[in-house]
Amino acid sequence: MKGYTQERLAKELGISVSILGEIERGNRMPSDSLVGQIAERLNISVEELAPPKLESNK
Repeated sequence: MKGYTQERLAKELGISVSILGEIERGNRMPSDSLVGQIAERLNISVEELAPPKLESNK
């Protein structure tokens, strides 16, 4: 989002910029709670932020 930096988002979430970067790159899985906080800060739904979960074969 325009005008929203990693530094600002990380500070608002109470996490480090390096952790936020790891999450963005897919090297770290955030908790459901953190995903919700990120979505709220960015004013988007969790569904827009998180990739769809794969369904297991039955």
